[in-house]
Amino acid sequence: MLCSLPWRGGAAMAKSDNFQLEEMSHFFDKRALGYDNHMRGVIRSFDPFYAALSKPIDRTDLPVRVLDLGCGTGTEIKWIFKKAPNAQITCVDVSVNMLELLRVKYEQWSDRLTIMNASYVEADFEPDRYDYIVSAMTMHHLLRDDKLKLYKKLHSALKPGGLYIEGDYVETPDRERRWLEAYKSIIGDNSAHGQYHYDIPSSIETERCLFEAAGFKDFQLLWQEETNAVYSVSK
Repeated sequence: MLCSLPWRGGAAMAKSDNFQLEEMSHFFDKRALGYDNHMRGVIRSFDPFYAALSKPIDRTDLPVRVLDLGCGTGTEIKWIFKKAPNAQITCVDVSVNMLELLRVKYEQWSDRLTIMNASYVEADFEPDRYDYIVSAMTMHHLLRDDKLKLYKKLHSALKPGGLYIEGDYVETPDRERRWLEAYKSIIGDNSAHGQYHYDIPSSIETERCLFEAAGFKDFQLLWQEETNAVYSVSK
C-alpha cells in the first residue's frame, strides 16, 4: 500500500541535529501519494512551468519518441500529449510507487507508454533514438561531474537535431557554491553520489557550460520565475 509522508521544504544549507539522508528511491516511494500536491507548492506558477516544458515540442500526429527522465507520477506527460498525441514516451524513475500512480493516471494511454523502473544515471539508452528528452525538477539532485556524464549520454541518445528540455530548480552562482559546500559537509567523501535525496541546484551559467561540454548547442532559456526555470538545447 502506498503511504503519504510530509515533505521537507528542500534540504537545509546547514546540517541540523535531526537531519537524515534518505536513499533516493525510498524517499520518493514513501511520499508518492503526496507528490503532486507537493509539487504544486514548490512550483508557484505550475501550469506556466509545464507549458514551457512542452513548448519546444512540435505539434504533430506522428509517433515521435520521447524519453522522460525522473518522470515521477507523470505530470508532464499530459502536456506532451497536448502537442504530440501519438508520442511514444519512455518513462524512467527510481520509485516503484511513483510509477504505479503514473500507470493508473495514464491507463487509457498505456499503449503509448514504456515504463522503466531504473535510475536514469545508470540506465543505458540506445544512440540516436529519441526526438525529445525531457526532465522536470529532478536534475538538481546531481553533482556537476555526474550531470556532465549524463548529458553526454543524453546527447548520444537523441536523434540528430533532437532536443533536450529541462525544467528545474536553479540558483545564483553564489548560492550554488553555498549548496555545494553544505552538500560536502553532509555527504563528505561518500562515493554513492546521486543515490541520496539532497538538493544541489545549479546556476543557469553552470548548466550552459555543462551542456556545451557535453556537445549540445543552441541553449534557449524558455521561461524563468524566481528559482524555477525551463531551458532547452539541441543535438
